[in-house]
Amino acid sequence: MEQVEGKVLSVLQSIGTEEIITPDQIGSPGEELTEHLFESVGEVSKEHLVPDTILVLKRGIRGGSVQEEAVNALISSGVRAVIGPHFTRLFVRNAANNGLMVLAIPEAADALETGDSIYIDFDSGYLVRTDDDAEFSLPEIPDFLMNLFTRGGVVSSLQQMM
Repeated sequence: MEQVEGKVLSVLQSIGTEEIITPDQIGSPGEELTEHLFESVGEVSKEHLVPDTILVLKRGIRGGSVQEEAVNALISSGVRAVIGPHFTRLFVRNAANNGLMVLAIPEAADALETGDSIYIDFDSGYLVRTDDDAEFSLPEIPDFLMNLFTRGGVVSSLQQMM
């Protein structure tokens, strides 16, 4: 994975996994989950949730379910990466297990807005907003974690090694 490109969908309010997907949807198949994504978050318009979406959670993510449905719903809906100022370890683990890139970049989370075009260049170590070439440094990503992201998560990674 050298580069990820997409359009930003920015969420201002502080959310937990239960706002990404409501608890009553736990156990539903991925395609069904996407229909209910962000139902309880009034500020999110699903028209901005398109393939190659880069989700920006301005206030990060707070606690939530140990279930992976929230991450699976984001992946199924076309979210390529999630950016925010901070994330719970549980959310990062669920994202890594399923191959969803999660980056804690407070400056980018603050500056990016819905509709911005960006790309994340892992070779150069920068996230770039293409509208004005604003650059944000990426955090250091351990090799094992980058391998999980590039291979689509734990199960996919193990299958590729066999």
